[in-house]
Amino acid sequence: CCCIDQRSAHKKVMALKSMAGILKGSQRLLVIWDPTYVQRFWCVFELAAFLKSHNGPEEVRIRPVLLGPFALVITCSFLVLTLGVSILTAYDIRGLDTTICIGLAILLVMYCAASECRSYFRSLEIFGQQMTNLQLDKTECWCCSVNHISPSGAEIPCDRKVVSECLRAWFGSVEECEVTLKALGADGLTDQLGRLLIPFQLLLSCTSPTLWLCVDM
Repeated sequence: CCCIDQRSAHKKVMALKSMAGILKGSQRLLVIWDPTYVQRFWCVFELAAFLKSHNGPEEVRIRPVLLGPFALVITCSFLVLTLGVSILTAYDIRGLDTTICIGLAILLVMYCAASECRSYFRSLEIFGQQMTNLQLDKTECWCCSVNHISPSGAEIPCDRKVVSECLRAWFGSVEECEVTLKALGADGLTDQLGRLLIPFQLLLSCTSPTLWLCVDM
């Protein structure tokens, strides 16, 4: 944890220039991404600082917020589908009414799963678009949103100007920093999550209960 002096622009610049050195002590950066992440100036700056301190994106791990619900829905869907089929098979159910009820239950669960899948893959599409069109001057910064006037009425220095000076010192220009950040776009996310856009270990964890149930059958 580091504290940055908010009262002195000079001390703030010195602290921000040291941010990359502080982050260099971290082995990895985990980005829990949602559509607002790239819109927040300080989040983008922290990501840029980590990339600068580690000379590349190899140690950055990007995980969409919806990956958790998506994995949970996949797990439940496979379980319900397998249980439905196993009940029909184990008890040799042939009645039309019972079969229809079980089929409707499975259909309901699969519909919810399909809806969650669409939301998840749509969020990945948004991520790619945001990274492709990333512009630091369009990100949101609190000081600019209040016209650089604190709640007490005092004037506060512009964080955007201070941080931009720091980025120029690191990357040579803000534009070069944007190029570095854009390298984490859709292709970079595909490299991290795999061709199916879900980590293989997580996919295996989601389907393992169903696999064990099938083995037991």
